Amino acid sequence: MPELLGGLPLHPLVVHGVVVLLPLAAIGMIVTSFVTRWRNSFQWVILGGTVLGAIGSYLAKVSGDSLSAAVGLPADHADWGNYLTIAAMAFSAITGLWIFTWHLQGWTWAKRAADVAAVSAGAGIMVLTYLAGHSGAEAVWKEQMEAARQPPASAASITGPITLAEVAEHASSEDCWSVVDGTVYDLTGFISRHPAGAGAVIGMCGRDASGSFNGAHDGQAEAEGWLEVFRIGTLAP
Repeated sequence: MPELLGGLPLHPLVVHGVVVLLPLAAIGMIVTSFVTRWRNSFQWVILGGTVLGAIGSYLAKVSGDSLSAAVGLPADHADWGNYLTIAAMAFSAITGLWIFTWHLQGWTWAKRAADVAAVSAGAGIMVLTYLAGHSGAEAVWKEQMEAARQPPASAASITGPITLAEVAEHASSEDCWSVVDGTVYDLTGFISRHPAGAGAVIGMCGRDASGSFNGAHDGQAEAEGWLEVFRIGTLAP
């Protein structure tokens, strides 16, 4: 199986399909195990989701093996992917059996047993899907996230309070210091990463931008957390 589609890795595209289909099918199975009046309306959709999820998990494994030749093999992700492939196939079979029992006349005990198996399988497949997806995301993004949260190099050279005149000397997109609520930040490394575009950060360079920042992000824990990463000192009185 090719590792690329349009010049980009195929594996993430397939994985995204799997992590949507399998949990949705599992949720549908669990819900309709309790709300039986919905079963006739959704049972075949659920079965289709489990079958496509099983096929997708196998394709994800194969495309992941191909991709590993180029980028290496994250062992944990590969292991969870293998478990998920086996579990997804079993989940698909259980779904088919679950539907079959509800088309039997009588056999109440079998229907109840199938419901228990369906709920258990649905819960298990959601856990495995999460573990496979999380291990993949960790392999791709963990180091980048850690690097992104490293303090700016300029912080090491600051030994005391920083004057506003010194901040004003760093007023460009290549060298951007700013003040928010009496604290000085080196935002140079964040300019190209700002979700709303570089312009909002460039407008803060070289000045006290407390009003601008608080007006846009006051009370937003994520924005305030990222700002703290770039702290280099305090503003001189």
